[in-house]
Amino acid sequence: MPNKIVCGGKTFIDDHIQSLQLHLASGLRFSQLEADTITATVKSGDRAITRFLRNTPIYYYYREEERFRGYLQSVDRIGPNTYTLSATSAIGLLMERAHAGGIYTGQTAETVIRQIVGSLPLVIKNSIQDQKLYGWLPYTKPPDSSARDNLVQVLFALGAGLKTGLDGVLQVVPLWGTPSGVIDWDHIEENAKVQYRGAVSSVAVTEHHYMVGGDEETLFEGDALNGDIITFSEPMYNLTATGFRILESNANYAKLSAGSGMLKGNKYIHNTRQITRTVTTGVPENVQSVEGSTLVSLVNSAAVADRLADYYKHTETIECGVVLGRQSPGDVLDFYHPYDKTNGPACVESLDITVSGILMADVKALVGYIPKQVEQTVTYDQHQLITSSRTVTLPDGVTSVRAVLIGGGTGGTGGAKGSNGTAGANSSNTGGGSWEIKPSTGQAGRGGSGGGAGSGGVGGKVATFEITGESIKTLTITIGSGGAGGAANGGGGSAGRATTLKVNGVTYSSDSGSSTSGYQDLVTGIIYGNKGGSGLSGARGGDGSTPWGTPDNYQTEFQGSSGSSAGSNRGGAGGYGGYYGSGVNVAACCGGGGGGGAAYNAAGLSGGAAGGRTGGTGGTGAAGTKPTAATHPGRGGTGGNGGGGGGGGGGTYCAASHSASISTTGGGAGTGGNGGQGGNGAPGCVILYYGVPQKVKAGSPTDKNYRFFLDKFGRLLVV
Repeated sequence: MPNKIVCGGKTFIDDHIQSLQLHLASGLRFSQLEADTITATVKSGDRAITRFLRNTPIYYYYREEERFRGYLQSVDRIGPNTYTLSATSAIGLLMERAHAGGIYTGQTAETVIRQIVGSLPLVIKNSIQDQKLYGWLPYTKPPDSSARDNLVQVLFALGAGLKTGLDGVLQVVPLWGTPSGVIDWDHIEENAKVQYRGAVSSVAVTEHHYMVGGDEETLFEGDALNGDIITFSEPMYNLTATGFRILESNANYAKLSAGSGMLKGNKYIHNTRQITRTVTTGVPENVQSVEGSTLVSLVNSAAVADRLADYYKHTETIECGVVLGRQSPGDVLDFYHPYDKTNGPACVESLDITVSGILMADVKALVGYIPKQVEQTVTYDQHQLITSSRTVTLPDGVTSVRAVLIGGGTGGTGGAKGSNGTAGANSSNTGGGSWEIKPSTGQAGRGGSGGGAGSGGVGGKVATFEITGESIKTLTITIGSGGAGGAANGGGGSAGRATTLKVNGVTYSSDSGSSTSGYQDLVTGIIYGNKGGSGLSGARGGDGSTPWGTPDNYQTEFQGSSGSSAGSNRGGAGGYGGYYGSGVNVAACCGGGGGGGAAYNAAGLSGGAAGGRTGGTGGTGAAGTKPTAATHPGRGGTGGNGGGGGGGGGGTYCAASHSASISTTGGGAGTGGNGGQGGNGAPGCVILYYGVPQKVKAGSPTDKNYRFFLDKFGRLLVV
């Protein structure tokens, strides 16, 4: 009884199994993930087999040893008592599952993978579990996409393979890097063929970087039912809702309560960088590109490119039938070449097994390909922030560094001067030949507007370099100083100095880059080299007062308006008015000046009081202050604060009779305060990302031709 199938409480053995095929595959490029499948034609007189439950476990045994565990997908009746059963491995179940995805900022591989596979049994190799992931996964939902698609992205970023154990458990493992078995000449059928693909000149891998700072967008507007899920085509942050509540969310979606309203959010800034590796020199250009793998970040892009280049170096594939032992896809075997008559390493890409009394398989194996181990590819999992000029010594063995150089920030622009107030108007009056009173009024002056705030200086230039060499040990770093703030009353700030790094006789400079919205450190999430903030505008000056009344009823408390406040700083108080009279033929009342407007960190001056036949002078606006220098590395200086506006001069009122004459003078205008100097930019910094090569774990030793050593009993030697 070599063959047995168990499914849904039914057992099929030998003659009840008319045919059985297994397809086992492995994505050696780490950019594909194919489900293993089993297709079996069985005989049964029990029609109950047609009333199966989808995803019922199905087991295949060869000589009482379990060789496949899957999940039943369909049953086709092809004869009176003949049925074809089709099943998939656990990978196939992922094709029916959704995954919310999101932005990842250093979550471990184990955390992300378990989120994707959910309740499916899973084992993750120790060397993979703690690797950190950065980037984005989209919201996937069948039939257009599925959790499997996001798992492919994770495996590609990690350089890991996915196998299904004989017990049906998914296994996330590195592909074994040494031969684990032999396919000798006497195991190969005669119908073998060898295929050759064209040589690839290079590979290009796109690295992705997501940072906050994008524009706000309306994501949904209208009516929502409770529990409605709104998905986004690109990642968003800072979600806000009006008219309904956000019940749950991440960068890809928001679940809403019932209501009618609007959902808004800010876009992430998505920066990309291309990493290239030469595969074959001297051949026509033929570039293999990977662009849409959004978990490829600066931490792992070099490792991904190295793995992909190593795969495409091998162009020869053996396809042949073999007598199957315990081989599985992803295994490296000591493989007999049917035409070169030599043995050498080859990695199994797929197995198509036809079951009979013995297991025969059509094998595809990539000649010479030995998958790189986790320890053989360097990820930039080490991180340093350098903020002072000094020499940095890296650990032994470092041969590749990503250096982000950020220059000193530009100083902020000086704040603007406050506007002067306007003077109060003069007035005069001459009485008639009788006791008729002819009053005359001169209007008060208006307060000047506060000076505008200075704008923040741009951040230091950001330049990124991939530095490689046989040994990168000592780096001499000079941090660029920040630029000086602009002069008062609108002067522009000066640019910061360049940050430089010198290693192995080569000097790199931040001046090779440009000033942008800054650089967000992938590890900490902190943004460096961004634009400085604007200063604060000065406040408006107060208006002078205009008197009113009649000669018989003068109002002498004509106080000017106070200047406006700026933050906690108050504007100057308005000055008081006064009365002037001479006998019974002339009289005057003069208003007080308006108070000067405040500036940030300074109060406005008070308006002047009226004196005799003269209105009060407007108060002087407060002078704007210089902000403190920026301290966040590479940030531009803050703009200077605007000066307060000058107060308006007091107005006048006068009257005369019996041909008497009188004149009054309006109060003088208050002077606007000077704007403050711009703040100084911050010194720059250097961010270093690098990895330290690891010691390759023990395995089976091989000779220079990759043939492994056996002991005298023909057993593998493992050290």
